[in-house]
Amino acid sequence: MKLIRAVKSSTNKMNEFSILVHCLSGAGRTGVFCTAMECIAQIAEGDSVDIFQTVKILRADRMQFVQTEEEYAFVYDVIREYLHTENYEQLPYPIEDHTYGNVEIDYTHDPEENPYEVTDPQEAGATALMYGNVETERSQDRPKPEPQQPYSVYENVTFDS
Repeated sequence: MKLIRAVKSSTNKMNEFSILVHCLSGAGRTGVFCTAMECIAQIAEGDSVDIFQTVKILRADRMQFVQTEEEYAFVYDVIREYLHTENYEQLPYPIEDHTYGNVEIDYTHDPEENPYEVTDPQEAGATALMYGNVETERSQDRPKPEPQQPYSVYENVTFDS
């Protein structure tokens, strides 16, 4: 919530600028943050919030946004915390009742029938489970570049406006 408040505070002070959000893979934790910010913007506009649809829409631009069930559930936790800290009216039903309704994995999938359907992230080589991501998941330390993965080298850059 501190990060979300800091970003909201910064964006309120500036008229117009873009925010760069990035994690190691550019999809999992980045997707969580972008989804949460989009849902909070919908709340601020007085709209109803559908986290599943928000993730689905954001995935049209970045296919692997919000990669794991835990990340998806965390978006719900962030929105619940935001509603609580901003003193929004209590929901008439517990949000937990709807958290996992749309993340069931069909383990009966037949790859011969539909080879493009991904049912088991471990088998499909999901980015969140790839080498380098598992070890750094939610780590406070800066990830170390891997020589066999030249694309894992990155730099933190700050631009003054």
